[in-house]
Amino acid sequence: MPTLERNTQVLVIGGSAGIGFAIAKLFHQQGATVTLAGRNAARLSQAAHDIGAEVATVALDVTQPAELERFFARPTRWKHIIVTAASLTFGPVRSVALEDAQRIFDSKFWAAYHIARLAPFDEDASLTLVSGRFAQRAGPQTALISAVNAGIEGFARGLASELSPVRVNVLSPGFVDTGMHPEALVQKMRQRSQSLPVKRIARPEDIASAALLLATNPMISGTVLAVDGGDTVSFT
Repeated sequence: MPTLERNTQVLVIGGSAGIGFAIAKLFHQQGATVTLAGRNAARLSQAAHDIGAEVATVALDVTQPAELERFFARPTRWKHIIVTAASLTFGPVRSVALEDAQRIFDSKFWAAYHIARLAPFDEDASLTLVSGRFAQRAGPQTALISAVNAGIEGFARGLASELSPVRVNVLSPGFVDTGMHPEALVQKMRQRSQSLPVKRIARPEDIASAALLLATNPMISGTVLAVDGGDTVSFT
């Protein structure tokens, strides 16, 4: 079974909380040299402390191309980059402010574009992006989220050819209790999860193990991996 080599250079963008934090923690436990990147330096510092020794942090706003250019101009060559950062706004298209709609794409699609264009990769490297269930299951107030997620998936398929032999994949989580949602929303997700084949919502650790699979399996590229408890085959 493929494993993560010790001291492998891993960058988790959006790693201070939720899914990104769980991924960073798992990769660190596997012996990787982990760098956390995100906008909030204090949260990054706390996350690094919670994960363990020798976790580096860097304050980085992925919506600012100039910041990404400066960061990736460093001599570090990355073995694995996982991008979980996003700033999402739910709501009807006619009521979401234009600046909020633009921020959705700046933080997710255009950030992925700049990272793919700028990041220096090591040999046998991988880039993992994150989409989500709304790429396939659009609904009221999710048109913009659906669009950006679908864009990420199409972009990654093209990148898998363009960046070869760097492997490019997408994680597509379903309902995830990240510990960052209001309790009312968590309860609603738990109720809806009863219609899923697995009968529960995911934990961040469930998504992290899938990220490790994509990073370590040398034969997976151009793949969208649904980690959704069977949501894509559910009829509700």
